[in-house]
Amino acid sequence: YDSGRIYKARGGTDELILNGLDSADIKSFNGESFSGLTDYTTIGEQAIYQGTAFDILSLKNGDEIYLQGFEKITTEDDSYRIREAMSDSTKEQWNLQAMDAGGAWRFNKGSEDVVLVSLDSGITDTTGAHDEISHVQMQTGLNDSGSQHGHHAMSIMSAKHNSANIAGITKDNPLWGYTIGTWRNGVDIYDAIEDAKSKRECGQRLVFQNGSGSGWGDWGATEAEMRTSIEETADYGFFSASAGNDSATDGVAGAGGIAPFQTDFDNVASVGALEFTGTEEIDAIIGGSLTNVTGTQIASYSNEGDDLTMVAPTDSKAINGSGSITTFNGTSCANPNLAGAAALVWSENLSLSGGEVREILTTSAMDLGATGRDNTFGAGTVNIESAVRRSHALSVDNELASLYSNTEFLA
Repeated sequence: YDSGRIYKARGGTDELILNGLDSADIKSFNGESFSGLTDYTTIGEQAIYQGTAFDILSLKNGDEIYLQGFEKITTEDDSYRIREAMSDSTKEQWNLQAMDAGGAWRFNKGSEDVVLVSLDSGITDTTGAHDEISHVQMQTGLNDSGSQHGHHAMSIMSAKHNSANIAGITKDNPLWGYTIGTWRNGVDIYDAIEDAKSKRECGQRLVFQNGSGSGWGDWGATEAEMRTSIEETADYGFFSASAGNDSATDGVAGAGGIAPFQTDFDNVASVGALEFTGTEEIDAIIGGSLTNVTGTQIASYSNEGDDLTMVAPTDSKAINGSGSITTFNGTSCANPNLAGAAALVWSENLSLSGGEVREILTTSAMDLGATGRDNTFGAGTVNIESAVRRSHALSVDNELASLYSNTEFLA
């Protein structure tokens, strides 16, 4: 029981095993008497340490253990779940485990002040919106092509947490849907962005999920107009855009419409697709099992290059208007995973700019491939709990948290 080291994990579920210690040896958890707690998911008073926020496990001998990224604490005589409950509907959603969504949910599950804006195929007029995303407010006509592309993306971001079907990354953010012009009854990307900006209430932040487009330059506006439009959102907008599915290694494509703008605008993220290479079932702490992944790789179709911001899970469970659950893939799946993460980060701290949201997501990402940023994985893959903890630390004590970058404690 000497001084510990802090390691950066790979997502998934982790257990802190306190060999030789009984529950009676623990004084408090996040400032609350440990023996009197009935809900160990409370965030309480976090330790703001080296730029981020940690749970504090205080022992009666005076020692303190700072921890994050754990789901379970086990003593010699008992075990304690310290993560938000994962319902049966979430246990097979590998993206949620890989991104540590359950840990982030301890802090928030969204905010009315952060709007998710889907620039995709919208909702089809043949089925409408399934109940899981019945809170969607369509801002355009429904698509008559039968495509469920946008429905799948919105369900990944924002499906209800009701223990049925699937669970979205965030459930409490407003959700606006736009049918983009590459789909029938759609509007141009530029017009959709401008419309969302005009409908934004004072103080609201907009997280754009961009999974639809037909190439660089096909926005329904000039490049200069697009640049002005994006520039105007610097303080209140963030764009999570598909990096394209061309198997290119020399840069992201314009297939997502907005992705290449990441080079010049710090509130735009081009998102590649991360797939798993294997899975294992582990104890879910309360009933059943969770699906963890044993390895990951960049999807063969996903674009790479020096303008790739980061990667996020693909092959995620999604639901269509008829209630059928399917596996959604492509960078079309990765970008709503990142958009949902961004919404949680911003919901925790509304004082952030769009560029600061991207910085938090990239500096808290799980490094993959070569050490540091590389052209295959960008900054790595999103870890929502780590990102939300950084956001929380900056909101609680900005001066103290700002003394450190989010990577200085991560060896």
